[in-house]
Amino acid sequence: MENVDDFMEEYLKTSFRDALLEKMHEPKIKSIIRTIVHKRLGSFPEYTCEWETAEKCTSDILRIVDEQFLKTGSYANRERFKNQKLINHQTKKDYVESYLFTAVHTYCTAKQVKCNQGRKEIRDEHGNIIQTAKKRGKAARAADGNDKLELAVLSESFGLSSISDEVIEKTTEYLKKLHLNEKEIRCFWDRMDGQTFVEMADEYQESNASKEKSMPDLYRKRYQRLLKKIGTKKNKVFDLMTRDSHHSGNQALGNGGFFVSNDETG
Repeated sequence: MENVDDFMEEYLKTSFRDALLEKMHEPKIKSIIRTIVHKRLGSFPEYTCEWETAEKCTSDILRIVDEQFLKTGSYANRERFKNQKLINHQTKKDYVESYLFTAVHTYCTAKQVKCNQGRKEIRDEHGNIIQTAKKRGKAARAADGNDKLELAVLSESFGLSSISDEVIEKTTEYLKKLHLNEKEIRCFWDRMDGQTFVEMADEYQESNASKEKSMPDLYRKRYQRLLKKIGTKKNKVFDLMTRDSHHSGNQALGNGGFFVSNDETG
């Protein structure tokens, strides 16, 4: 692609993305994607809805393509993959469809790793490894209560509508004591309410996001920074957030369950 002028490169990037988006909306392709995510992720409680998982999968693939096309300069590997993608788009007839299905499987593999329950290494009598060890994934560790804040993010039943204004206010005051600024506190509550970084970028459209090249990166990095500030105080923050749950007698996240609201009509 070094011999292709900037105009041609921009044309190819637009052409590839449009073709990818069109392919994603083909009924047959959508059905195949749902089948793949159901087979590979349907057994995990976090991904029981194949429709929702398929939508999140395709959105994530588009986000990655957009990030890859936007970032240049020192991102040598990303630049190489971008160039190869555009070359293949020019020269291979069914490349977009092939790329899409490969990306779907990559997405599923990443989620399987996240939810992996872990396993021990097993050797036979001769010392040969017959089963390799695997670490527990992030979601599995959260379910153990090892990362209570992450469990709150993963829980479909936890959200700002489930807790009182008083609890939100007291938790916010504590976050300020941990030196979180206003934007970090807003990012914290958005994340606890289940928002993705892409959704945050769409909602706020911060001008500083342009410096990040990819807008969701601004919020992803902000969230990572605020978690570092919280540090060893995660359990304290969690206990403050779930005070309503403790007071109402509901089973709290920290006891291995999910946050449950008092409203049982829904």
